[in-house]
Amino acid sequence: QRQSVTGGGWHAGSAYSQMYDSQTVEIVRGRILRLDFVTPMRGMSPGVLLALGTVRGELPVHLGPAWFIENQNRELLRGDKVEVTGSRVIVEGQVVLMAALVSKGDGVLALRHLDGFPVWSGWRQRGEGCPYCGNCACGMPPCRGMEVRSPRS
Repeated sequence: QRQSVTGGGWHAGSAYSQMYDSQTVEIVRGRILRLDFVTPMRGMSPGVLLALGTVRGELPVHLGPAWFIENQNRELLRGDKVEVTGSRVIVEGQVVLMAALVSKGDGVLALRHLDGFPVWSGWRQRGEGCPYCGNCACGMPPCRGMEVRSPRS
């Protein structure tokens, strides 16, 4: 089944985006082992995969559509220590973390609100920012006050 051209399968209402579960949001810390392209589900446009090395092993982290990640001013490099907040789900039989926030040092790359709504939905039309808060500080409702599980390595 082919995804709609709008968003390349990454838009807020897509089958992929609806997998994000705010009940499974957690924080995971580790080092970036590699960055690569990924097509999470058949028919989707390419996205960016961050392979996160943790004390429990490698964890695949889906960041978002490649066109969006490539237009951000946050640089992520192999070997960087990061903290990823996201929803642990199963996509095409593989356990992955769908990232909402990636923190490196005192910088944060905001990808989704903690309820799963993608920052990139509407981004092309509005420029920088998101439909909820206009500049995606991700401290705006509905993100503020949502519970996040304790950090896991």
